[in-house]
Amino acid sequence: QSPYGISLVDPKTLRFVEFNDRACGTLGYTRAEYAALTIPDVRPNRTARQVRARIARILKTGSAMFEAKHRTRSGALLDIEMQLKAVSIGNRRLLLAIERDVTETRRAEQALRESEEKFRNLAEQSPNMIWINHKGRVIYANKRCEKEIGYTTAEITSPTFNFMDLVAPEYRALTIRNFKMHRSRKDVPSYEYEILTKDKTRIPAIISTKLIRMGSSWAILGIVTDISLLKRTQRSLTETARQLE
Repeated sequence: QSPYGISLVDPKTLRFVEFNDRACGTLGYTRAEYAALTIPDVRPNRTARQVRARIARILKTGSAMFEAKHRTRSGALLDIEMQLKAVSIGNRRLLLAIERDVTETRRAEQALRESEEKFRNLAEQSPNMIWINHKGRVIYANKRCEKEIGYTTAEITSPTFNFMDLVAPEYRALTIRNFKMHRSRKDVPSYEYEILTKDKTRIPAIISTKLIRMGSSWAILGIVTDISLLKRTQRSLTETARQLE
């Protein structure tokens, strides 16, 4: 009834002398077909000599744990996490193999790595400041953040860094309220506020935030647009209009 494949392997013949249905079923074989196979038959990247050498090491050390590619009956390759232990049954020295199919897990991890890489490439080229706040700590900030606010990425993502130091005092209550809304799984509309740089210069900005998945928890993705030029233009237009009155 085990959810894992369990086999007993003969180190001499490299055959599966006993196994449960999960062991052969994962690879798509019937019990009769699986009983006729040897380890090299399901390990396409290992010769019999290489398999024997590894088994000899396991018999010497007593156990081993590693991942390997196993070939199914149809020719597909699966990622299998293996735990091997040398055991004695009667006067026979055998290997007990416990196998777990981690193919989907590895695919998901690869997809996540590729997704993170795409995000990072896009974020680093963005003209906006982009950061990710996870559990009250900034865990990612793009290069634009460094350029605009004067802190290095290492400083911003340090566990001791207080991200509220980047918010002008009169906007901190609003920022905290919006973060609490996100923690309640509520959307927050974009809003204007002012950033404080490392040298305490104020930058007017518009911030847009959104909840994103971070493993089994949530994080906040922030995109900040410097609107200093827009504010200067508005003031200039207002002053020009006043002069023309």
